[in-house]
Amino acid sequence: MNQITLKTPSFEFAGIWPLVTATVEGVSGNYLIDNGVPTLVLNSRYDHAQSMPAQAFSASGELQDIKTRLVSHFEFEDLRLGNQMALVMDLSHFEKETNTIIHGIIGASVLFSRDLLLNYSKKQVGALELDPPGLLESLARVLIGEYHTIPFQMANHLPVIPIRIGEKKLNMALYMGLAVNTINLAHKEYVQQSGLLSGAAPATIMGLSTVKNVTAYSMLSSVVGMGGDVPLGSMKFAFDDISMPGANIDGMLGYEFFAQRVSIARFNRRELVC
Repeated sequence: MNQITLKTPSFEFAGIWPLVTATVEGVSGNYLIDNGVPTLVLNSRYDHAQSMPAQAFSASGELQDIKTRLVSHFEFEDLRLGNQMALVMDLSHFEKETNTIIHGIIGASVLFSRDLLLNYSKKQVGALELDPPGLLESLARVLIGEYHTIPFQMANHLPVIPIRIGEKKLNMALYMGLAVNTINLAHKEYVQQSGLLSGAAPATIMGLSTVKNVTAYSMLSSVVGMGGDVPLGSMKFAFDDISMPGANIDGMLGYEFFAQRVSIARFNRRELVC
């Protein structure tokens, strides 16, 4: 277990994002971790290597004014990857939001190569290899105690788990970079009539190339569905028009979901341990 602890670096928050040090082609910098971003993203303000115009989508929609290039070598702790395709775009709105120099974002395609540990309360993040029998169980008992395993499906690059709000089951994508959880507008009337919402306050949802102002409501309780239900604490939700090519989802769970619990996302097994 001590070896696992040593391989689990601490991080500081930059806004709602874990901020870590990573290296691209020998140059170290500040990188956010966000599974809602499809791949490695480099800030065009600092990356001046040759790149080509491209078209791509993130969880927040089509990306604007982006280029792409091949990264020959990427390192984050003991994770080393070669020949990674990266998006290159202006990330100055992330720097403004976080008041931090941001060299890039570590996105889903990089995170898929390992089991991703997120422990927001202790500011621990890890891209771990938990394949040996019993290793995952031992780690989960130490960090979580009594834990649950929730199977998930994939919608493009996002894990999707079912939750229950009242009597309605919703398929929710897990998106670390959302300050406020979202529910598709198609379910607005039902959720508002459920009696679970209280209060209303302005909030901002920021994507790779979009910034959207929304109204957020506090939801008193909801339940993650699985063999045995896992209750969630109060969280903020906003209603939004959610459309992502090739994905059929009812909403997204963001920062507050991960802040409530220690989570281990096992992408190769398609299960969330929490």
